[in-house]
Amino acid sequence: MGEYIGHRPDGLRYSRFCELYRAFAAKLPVVMRLTHAAGEKLFVDYAGDTMPVIANRLTGEWRNPTLAHLWAGHVDDARAGRAGR
Repeated sequence: MGEYIGHRPDGLRYSRFCELYRAFAAKLPVVMRLTHAAGEKLFVDYAGDTMPVIANRLTGEWRNPTLAHLWAGHVDDARAGRAGR
């Protein structure tokens, strides 16, 4: 913070930034806004029913994969796997 203010003496202090951000966020439309410290929580978005895919083109085996979107703070990951695993 001191380095920032050293280069920009008239810059925003943290408390003023938070005040302005809260005012900005209050004007946003209602959405599922989840605020948390990075790494504090893991969120999983399950995709529900999926379409069958060919699992083995040599044997002709088909499977219905499970799809999930995982995120925690700035980390984002999408995975497909067998149902029930």
